[in-house]
Amino acid sequence: MITFILVVLILISILIGMTIHELGHFTFAKIFKVNVKEFSIGIGPKLFQWKTKKGTRVSLRLIPLMAYVLIDNQKTVTLYNEILVEHLSQKDSIDKRYNLVSKSGNFFSKSYMNFRYKKYYSDLSNYEYMSSVQENSLLLDDVQLWKKNIIFFGGVFFNLISFFIFWLIQYFGFNVHDNPFVQVGQSLLTLLKNMVFMGNGIGTVFGSIANVSQSSNGFQGISGFDFFKIIFNFLTLFSIMLFIYNLLPIPPLDGYKIMIETLQKWFKFKISKKAETIITIIGFLILIYIFITSIIADII
Repeated sequence: MITFILVVLILISILIGMTIHELGHFTFAKIFKVNVKEFSIGIGPKLFQWKTKKGTRVSLRLIPLMAYVLIDNQKTVTLYNEILVEHLSQKDSIDKRYNLVSKSGNFFSKSYMNFRYKKYYSDLSNYEYMSSVQENSLLLDDVQLWKKNIIFFGGVFFNLISFFIFWLIQYFGFNVHDNPFVQVGQSLLTLLKNMVFMGNGIGTVFGSIANVSQSSNGFQGISGFDFFKIIFNFLTLFSIMLFIYNLLPIPPLDGYKIMIETLQKWFKFKISKKAETIITIIGFLILIYIFITSIIADII
């Protein structure tokens, strides 16, 4: 039961930390008048959404594991324009088919066609929105390098600020004087051990944090450890970990974006779409490797 509660608190901490991180990107994008399509809390199917006065979608999604912000660039606008054109080419046939089935179809064909018709126009509305740019807004490609890098850095900057806030709350509010840098250091060491399958029984980096938190505060059961001390300890740790991890030059992390944008500007070169795709895939594989090896070490 204690393990389950710790896992839930860890997931809540990740969601809060990721939301703060994406809020940093969102804030600086808005400061520099870059068009932002969506700010989402969670992933997967939408539970509900609303639009801000500036036209940005804010959505809450079913799976509360992370958050993300969609900042417009030329690549995404061009992509959705192409999708929109392709989608519009089907409009006449969809309308004709719908009218024909509505007049002469049976119950099942009418139900299916009605579903398909509504989905088509829902997708059409979405593609129109995704391919548009709000008035007086810029694309990410249009802003200067220093502004672009500040937008990329905005996420980790907000995590750094939130780290100090959460640390002050746990230090003065709950009298928890643990050194968060020692805890994070031990967690990073565990992660590195997991990557070469030298885990010492703790397993995942999440388990390491839970273990360090447990040993640091000396609790043997959840009843002997205050809920808010745990959650603010985790929030403190994950805030600084998100700051550290996202500065690594591994795609698609922010450190890579800052590095590659700067190098392209300084040395006057442009990475091809094919090379960019390969680099991104390699980056994802590295991150997946870190994740999987941690789980395997946990099982071992």
